[in-house]
Amino acid sequence: MAYIIVNAIAGILLVLSLIKDRKRTVKALSAAWQIAKQMVPLVAIIWLAIGLVIGFSPGGSLSRLLNSDLGFLAIPIMAVVGSFLALPAPVVFPLAASMLKATSHAGSGPGMVGIAAIAALVTCNSMVSFASFPIEIAIMGSRSTTVRLVSAFIAAVTIAVLMGVILHGYHA
Repeated sequence: MAYIIVNAIAGILLVLSLIKDRKRTVKALSAAWQIAKQMVPLVAIIWLAIGLVIGFSPGGSLSRLLNSDLGFLAIPIMAVVGSFLALPAPVVFPLAASMLKATSHAGSGPGMVGIAAIAALVTCNSMVSFASFPIEIAIMGSRSTTVRLVSAFIAAVTIAVLMGVILHGYHA
């Protein structure tokens, strides 16, 4: 139901934008289409890789890895992985959803550590991103960049753990 509401709101706003300034709206849609065309191959490759990993991993192995085998160590490991991935949000969110689905126990949902580990991947991907490190050093200097990255990493892991605690046991 939420999808229908969000898409209806987006459709209404698009129509209002077209009414207000058709030329700018068409230009913005064209720019968005160009970006989408560039992202489709990346998204397809990542979805294929996720599907292969999940499909060929023994039943429950990802769940055991993120929920019990690694224990709380799964959270900083996934945080570091997320910090080095340079993935756009349209890729990282479906990745996280696939991982959540794969880590679900038989109907009981992923454990608190599994949720926190996946949240760490997502939050560090968007907040930390070592991919921008060289650019940030050139603009802000190495000290400011290091402080920002360390602060963002700590904040992202804290947010991830809180999400694990809050969302544990929630089943949509």
